[in-house]
Amino acid sequence: MSFQQNLSLAEEFFIKKDFKSAIENYYKALSDDSENTFVLNRVASCYLLLNNLDKAMSYYEKIIEINPTNIDGYISISKIYEFKIYIERAIDYIKLALSQEPENITLLETLAVLLIDNKNFEEALILLNNRLIKVNPTSANFFLLGKIYENLEYEDMALLNYTKSIQVSDGNIDSKFSLARLLYKKNDHENALNYLNEILEV
Repeated sequence: MSFQQNLSLAEEFFIKKDFKSAIENYYKALSDDSENTFVLNRVASCYLLLNNLDKAMSYYEKIIEINPTNIDGYISISKIYEFKIYIERAIDYIKLALSQEPENITLLETLAVLLIDNKNFEEALILLNNRLIKVNPTSANFFLLGKIYENLEYEDMALLNYTKSIQVSDGNIDSKFSLARLLYKKNDHENALNYLNEILEV
């Protein structure tokens, strides 16, 4: 069978969620075109759906070896490491992706979240203040900044950024809840309860 015939058969199995049969036919297609990144990605997806995370990662690795600018490959590996709670490795792969696209906002925001999850608060603070807030002052990014300041015990700066987050988007429940909790802690019970009431009314 030709490459296209094997690929078409593999795709049929993939749609039917018969991932083992799909892999067999993707392998046959790869025997004719071993560096086809679409097929390699499909194989990786099959292994992922079969809960073979290490095998899936090995194919995402092949994709970025063939094409180092394939950002999705780095993101996929990072997500698997994050899923396995290897946050430092997840961070490493997002940084590798950023070496290819340094101004990619999605990658920068992903890095900020991972740094916070890994308690790298100082590095996350520099990233948000020096880059993300300047180019993408979203409600979500002000929330992250507030979260960092709160963890670093700069409560006034945390309050300021949670407030900015709400000013940008009044619907940011995470910021309202964090603001309410922090105000309550500082004995501003009236305003704290007002924010809590807004959340409960949503």
